[in-house]
Amino acid sequence: MAKKMIKITLIMIFSGLSFSLLAQQEQQLKTISVKSESIQQLIYLDGQVEAVQQATLFAQTSGRVIKLTYDVDDFVSKGSVIARLRNTEQKARFKQAKAGLDAAQSTADEALQEYKRVSDLYARQLLSASSRDKADAALKTAKAQLNAAKARFDEAKEQLDHTVIRAPFSGTLTKRHIELGETLQIGQPIVSGVAQQDALRFNVQVPQRLIEQARQLSTVEVLLDDGSQIVSDQITIFPTADVKTHSFQLRALVFSNLHRLYPGMFIKVGLNIGDKKQILVPVSSIVNRGELTAVYVQDAEKRLHLRQVRPGRVHGDKQVILAGLEDGEILLADPHLAAVAIKAQSKVQAQGE
Repeated sequence: MAKKMIKITLIMIFSGLSFSLLAQQEQQLKTISVKSESIQQLIYLDGQVEAVQQATLFAQTSGRVIKLTYDVDDFVSKGSVIARLRNTEQKARFKQAKAGLDAAQSTADEALQEYKRVSDLYARQLLSASSRDKADAALKTAKAQLNAAKARFDEAKEQLDHTVIRAPFSGTLTKRHIELGETLQIGQPIVSGVAQQDALRFNVQVPQRLIEQARQLSTVEVLLDDGSQIVSDQITIFPTADVKTHSFQLRALVFSNLHRLYPGMFIKVGLNIGDKKQILVPVSSIVNRGELTAVYVQDAEKRLHLRQVRPGRVHGDKQVILAGLEDGEILLADPHLAAVAIKAQSKVQAQGE
């Protein structure tokens, strides 16, 4: 009988301690009253990253590739030599054109001197008008021949210059279309590249049903893979729809976080279609265990429960809850302290039974 009384006494002592510990933990727990807030309602559309400036260089003269200076993923400064072509034929034409230009220039100079001499004699009435007209015609012919020689020289010089392929702007090569030793023909692609990334452009197709709302937007939100956002206020919407998809093309420029973006990547572009009331809770109050997303809540009897919720998108330091919580419910702010308290609560309940 005495042993039984001692056991009952010990149980009462431990129960009292548990209740005291639980009461102390409950006092330390910070609670939040769940309420809906008005937030922007965004519709996310698939978009693609593009370089603002990109180009493919084509051969403008024929010739064999004798030098390749850069390859894919190399950074190239504006004016740098990317490739060289064998220029024997172009150089010969250039020399021939230069010789023709020099001869035409000499002929023109001689014709000009003769015209001046004849004009002077004509002014002193020592020569007839026909002699002056003949000198004038010879001068015009010489000038015409000089102009033709200059055109041939410019063409030959340009063809010679085309044997050296230079970068039109600073950027990165994205594709090389030729190999060393290959013979190029006019119009054949050589390399493709994008400009240095001071800005990038996002392209997205906006459905016809959303186009009027899209035209009212001053900003769009670009959602990255890590959940962060980039806001762009440089928006262009094409005035006509695609005849096949009946969607409108929207372009948005961005100038930040470019180190994480590359042309060709797919991203999500959010369009604000109005405000909507939704439940938001602090991100720090959410518990993630594998595929389970949950929060700790407190009922009217101050009992703690772990409840599964369906999360939405993140707004700063808050998370949208699409299902699992209602206005007025009590949420535990610190899930770690709540987990300790709920264990103590379970022990008290077990001892009470």
